[in-house]
Amino acid sequence: MNTRREPGQRGHALSVDRVIAAAPEAIFDGFVAMYDSQRPDWVTDSQLDLREGGRWAVAFQVPDGPAFREERVLTAVERPRRIAYDMRALYDGGPSFATTVEVTIEDEPPGQRIRLAQQGFPTEQARDDFAGAWPDVLAELDRRVSGR
Repeated sequence: MNTRREPGQRGHALSVDRVIAAAPEAIFDGFVAMYDSQRPDWVTDSQLDLREGGRWAVAFQVPDGPAFREERVLTAVERPRRIAYDMRALYDGGPSFATTVEVTIEDEPPGQRIRLAQQGFPTEQARDDFAGAWPDVLAELDRRVSGR
């Protein structure tokens, strides 16, 4: 995982990646399914309109964390190589914030490198909270699509 703040960039950013031994279509579809049709326990609801400009509302209850939801607007849907969205995180009784997320999938033998970049966090703490979760999400995706 990399965390960075570049000159002129809005807020704090993170980047995580993982090589997964699977076809790019399986990785793309598996990523979408984790937040929609084949949700783990920590994703409690999802409403998806999978097209550029479509909305994607996702509700979460992460272990040892607060319940929250994300209101997403898809800015790119380029199966099997890229999906991007603008996201607003909403917490009951807490402040909300907005970020942008881009997920890319590139050839990297023996499989594909999935890279997730998220920027616009208002604080280092908000960034670090998400940065702590993304490696686990990619590990779960790997387990689901590669059969490990």
